Amino acid sequence: IEYRFSGFMNVESITLAEGITSIGAYAFANLPKLNSIYLPSTLTTIEEYGFGTENSIENVYYGGTCEEWILLWSSQNNPTYYNPMLYADNLYFKNESEEWEKVSTLIIPSSITDISDEYLYGFNDIDTIIIEEGIERLNCSDLTKFVHTKNIYLPATLNYIDYDNFNKLEKLENVYYSGTMNEWLNMDLASSIDCSPLIYADNFYMKDENGEWEIVTQIV
Repeated sequence: IEYRFSGFMNVESITLAEGITSIGAYAFANLPKLNSIYLPSTLTTIEEYGFGTENSIENVYYGGTCEEWILLWSSQNNPTYYNPMLYADNLYFKNESEEWEKVSTLIIPSSITDISDEYLYGFNDIDTIIIEEGIERLNCSDLTKFVHTKNIYLPATLNYIDYDNFNKLEKLENVYYSGTMNEWLNMDLASSIDCSPLIYADNFYMKDENGEWEIVTQIV
C-alpha cells in the first residue's frame, strides 16, 4: 500500500485486514478527517510517513499484543516518528473477550531488553506498570511520561535502578516488589537514594509466606 489512499478527504476510519504486513510510504497521508485506524497483528513494516506528517487520528486499534506493539516500534525498520500514536490520543488492544479495550495497564515483558521512551508512545494514561521477571536493569528516564501511573510492579530479578525520575510519577501510590527484603536493600541505586520509587510512593508491598501481596509494616 503506497500513496494509494492519500487524499481521500472524507475518510474517517480505516481497517487493515489481518494478513497485511506493510504500510507503504505516505499511504494514508493527507486524510484530514481520519479519526480511527485498525491495524492487524501481522503488521511488520511502516514505510516513510505511512500516516503522513499531520493528521487528525484520535484512536488506534491494534490486533496484536502489547509486547508485539512495542517490538514493532523497536524494530530498525520502523522509526518511531512513523508511529500513529505520535498524533493519536487513545490506544486499544483486544481483551480476553476479544473486545476492544483502551490500554490502562502496561506489561513490559522480559523479551524487551532495551526499554526506550520512544517505543512507548501511546501509553500516556497508564494506571499500572508491570515489569516482568527477567528484567535486571531499569532506566527510570523511560518512565517519565507516565504521570498518571498509580501502581508499579517490580520483579525479583531487578538489581539496578538508574536515574532519579520516579519523581515524574506524580500519582504513584503503590510499589509491589517480588523479591526479598534483603534483595531490595542490596538494590544498586546508581545515582542516589532518589532513584528509589519508595521516596515518592505511599505504600510498599512484598509477598507473604502464602504468596499474597502484603504491605510492609516492619523491617527484619
